[in-house]
Amino acid sequence: MPNYARFETRRLILRRPAPGDETALIGLDAQSDVTAYLAMRGVDPARLAERIPPRIELSQKEPDAEYGWWVIEDKASGGFLGRCLLAPMWPGSSDEVELGVYLGAGSRHQGYATEAGTALMDHAFKSLKLPHVVGCTARDAQAVRRLLARLHFTKQGRITLYGDDADRYTLTAEGWLPRRS
Repeated sequence: MPNYARFETRRLILRRPAPGDETALIGLDAQSDVTAYLAMRGVDPARLAERIPPRIELSQKEPDAEYGWWVIEDKASGGFLGRCLLAPMWPGSSDEVELGVYLGAGSRHQGYATEAGTALMDHAFKSLKLPHVVGCTARDAQAVRRLLARLHFTKQGRITLYGDDADRYTLTAEGWLPRRS
């Protein structure tokens, strides 16, 4: 069985959340500039925090699952930088798989989001053989739009998520794989 529990890039380690990560993950979701652009913006921070322990538990039960969350760590220091995900957009369906990258304030503008996103797109298209991946963002999330553009996503229209309007972007295997050969 393939190991999807850990990915390494030049500067990063992407690994499954583990017990002990709760404080860092909850702290990340508590940063208003992180949650301001999530589709679930406006959700009570306590409600966001409630979802962390079950995600960690699931990651421990199924560390080699194809989809899920990964903690982003600095390879040199082992420091927490953020989290990323490659997960079905809709429960029970893998037809639409979404990319998400969330970095703490001190980790932005250093290329980490692009590096983590690249690792997950390689996983999506090379390992999982997905036909496409989706990225959704609030209209005013300029940093997310720039990240999706760097990863070669293209805007495909609008979508409603959790009652909020969002822009929907897609990246196809045909749009990614030739760039990574």
